[in-house]
Amino acid sequence: MTVNTNIKQLSRTARNVHIPIRFKITLPFLILSLLIALAAAYIISQVVFDSLEDRYTNQLIEAGKLSSEWMVREEDRLLGTLRLLSFSDGISKIISIDQAELIREKTLGIIIENQEEYVEFLNPSGNHILSIHHRPGGNIEEYTYVKDGDDLFKNQAFVSKIINNEVDSLGDKYSGYMPLDTNYVFFTSGPVLDANNQLVGIILVGKSLATIVKEIRSETLAQISIYDINGSVLTSTFSSPKELPLDYPDGIIARQDIESGRRAISEPDGNSTPLNRRSVEVTNINYDEILGPWEIRGDKDIGIIGVAIPKNFIVNTSAVTRIQIFGLSFLAVTIVIAIGFFLANHITKPLINLVSATNEVAEGNLDIQVKSTSNDEIAELTDTFNQMTNNLNISRKELFNAYNETLMSWTKAMHLRDEETEGHMNRVVEMSIAFGKSLGITGDELVNLYRGALMHDIGKIGVPDKILQKTGPLTPEERIEMEKHPVLARELIWPIKYLWPAVDIPFSHHEWWDGSGYPQGLKRSSIPFHARIFMIIDVWDALTSDRYYRKAFDFSTAKNMMLKEKGKHFDPILLSKFFIFLQQYQESKRN
Repeated sequence: MTVNTNIKQLSRTARNVHIPIRFKITLPFLILSLLIALAAAYIISQVVFDSLEDRYTNQLIEAGKLSSEWMVREEDRLLGTLRLLSFSDGISKIISIDQAELIREKTLGIIIENQEEYVEFLNPSGNHILSIHHRPGGNIEEYTYVKDGDDLFKNQAFVSKIINNEVDSLGDKYSGYMPLDTNYVFFTSGPVLDANNQLVGIILVGKSLATIVKEIRSETLAQISIYDINGSVLTSTFSSPKELPLDYPDGIIARQDIESGRRAISEPDGNSTPLNRRSVEVTNINYDEILGPWEIRGDKDIGIIGVAIPKNFIVNTSAVTRIQIFGLSFLAVTIVIAIGFFLANHITKPLINLVSATNEVAEGNLDIQVKSTSNDEIAELTDTFNQMTNNLNISRKELFNAYNETLMSWTKAMHLRDEETEGHMNRVVEMSIAFGKSLGITGDELVNLYRGALMHDIGKIGVPDKILQKTGPLTPEERIEMEKHPVLARELIWPIKYLWPAVDIPFSHHEWWDGSGYPQGLKRSSIPFHARIFMIIDVWDALTSDRYYRKAFDFSTAKNMMLKEKGKHFDPILLSKFFIFLQQYQESKRN
């Protein structure tokens, strides 16, 4: 006992000795840095100037690539906002009836949150409904609104394709630019469809090219120009931009896949000047400008992007100096790699364990715990991780309990409106779980079956009392109202993502195997499996229970009535399995 206690105390003491991980990494690299600094001092003492040509060219090419990538990202960002607007709840209805004020109220929050400059709403014919434009120089929430403006958009290719219901290999979204106010504006456009997949409107989300080039310049520190497909300047960060020579645009587009900014392509006449790079002088400063196609989705070329950097003074070094630089650099890199490899193996092992545990958490395993094997920040991180998973586990259980309590509250609300519902609810939930288990349903699927059964008539909350509590037969009009309750159930459940897996029963348990059910008229295996299970349970309980308008049928009569509906109302295979299960279930209830 004493020896074990001493060992534990020593282990605890060792854990309490805090050795920062920064110290573990910094010390060897500090020594290495001193060696490299000495070597660098030797090189600098011999080389005052070195060749900047490659570095300059690389910088120019890199700026060009960043600009092209930025344009792609911006188009994707505009497309993301377009999707948010197109799929906003109720947007298709208010666009279809040209309610400009309702459109503004519905979409302004999304537009401000994404800080869009230009948003246009059009009807299916491309006629203007509403413009929402950011006020130049204003705060992020300052926007101007124009209703029923000029029909400037319907003849634009990226709008007319939507009007004509054109769909390409990438879908039904299109991009392009056009003059608007005093700017050229780049737009991404897309359709707004109603529940029947019919076009009810068009939305355009855009940003001015002037804003785009300013943002690219801020990111690349280069001068940015955008030209149309003929080489005319659309916008530029230059104060006095120059158009492209006549032969440049066609050459750039034709050779975009084979020409690079680093080398020249010889022309048939012997001229070796590359058509994707030119020298340009602006305000007495000489620039090199690299030129590339401006591509939108589908790799369509709609213009040319120019990226210009001032020319640097270039000095060439000797061959001996180049060899010295290469040799010392190779030696330094080799030492760094060797030391880094050793340290990485030692330091990252506990990090790898944490990464593995994190992946487990991402897959839903909140019971994972990581053993701490060090006495540094990683150990603290490990302890924090373990505490985090414990807290998440507790929070998840509390959240699940809250959802279950909410479901019970919903069902109690139904009980208050329809006293017959409560007994029916308890019986069908119990029998559904038992039948599901007999079919091999387990785990989350069984939980979803339980929740779906619990909520199967939740849509009746939206059915008027005079219909729900009527003692006599329903009129055809009342029957229509009653048959809306599956749709009402789906609308009630759908905002709660957590309950999506359980929506099949409330929405589809009135579908029939032969397709004569409602609300969708689904047939056979297109009816969700849980709904096919539950419709059998629901009808059986209805037949074998007393109702206000009749007494319960006996077992034999109820069975014969349901067998007559085999292959019409019910899944024939499931119905056969149900009666096998039912015999065992009733025997277990008697015992």
